[in-house]
Amino acid sequence: MLGPKTDNSVTDSQDVNQVGHNSGTMNIGLTFEQHERNVRELLAKSEALYERLLEAKDRTSRAELAEALAQRDAALEILANLQENYEKTLADLSDLKAILLRYDNVLDRTKHAAADAALDRGDRTLARALLTELSAKARARREDNTKEEAELEFKLGEIAATEMRWHDAAAHFAVAVKLNPTFDTLLRAHETAWLAADYPAALRFAEGLVNWANTQGTREQIATALLNQAWTIFFQDRDEDADGLLRPKIDISEATFAATLPCYTQRLGRIAVVMHRQGR
Repeated sequence: MLGPKTDNSVTDSQDVNQVGHNSGTMNIGLTFEQHERNVRELLAKSEALYERLLEAKDRTSRAELAEALAQRDAALEILANLQENYEKTLADLSDLKAILLRYDNVLDRTKHAAADAALDRGDRTLARALLTELSAKARARREDNTKEEAELEFKLGEIAATEMRWHDAAAHFAVAVKLNPTFDTLLRAHETAWLAADYPAALRFAEGLVNWANTQGTREQIATALLNQAWTIFFQDRDEDADGLLRPKIDISEATFAATLPCYTQRLGRIAVVMHRQGR
């Protein structure tokens, strides 16, 4: 029978050398030193890609350069907040282990053990493959499994985003939106489509986010959705339209908008650097 176990208990695998931290009831073998090494390797790769694209700027599109810059800056941001990111990574890895354990009754035991061991090194590759397999099986089932498949696709999107594979992340989040449109799925679909430099898709998801927020969201969610839509339009050279969206005909206080601004300011700065280097 395909599907997660209803028993949510979590036990440790005896096949994994548990030398790291315990996140909840799930041991994670990744040490802080290993995590730092992984991040520095990721940063080195992203910087090398960015420099190669800069050297070939005559043959590099704005979209390619923007995506590479986003990858590099994301790695730099992680390195600047390494302890906080380490703790988040432990929680994410623990969550992945718990998800795989829910499907222990349908997973190949050897593959499952290998995926758990890889997660203890901070490597999500094998877990990603198993989640992809589970999502495909859920899709093939006859009974209603939309929510389950959406959850798996969302998790695959999170893995891809963590690995800065923006196109793959955007594709997974887009599937999650199609299956179960929520504030989180729409927001992540918009963010990763933008990072993948797929601006038309980013605008579609931004509009979808506004529609969702206007019908069932909180004031903070409405403010976030409007800011997403506004800066997406702004960077498509539609300044007047963007300004109009930031003056909505709804009762949202300036403080509510202000609380959502820091992350958007950072995003705008990244794109501004790209445009400046392109002489725009």
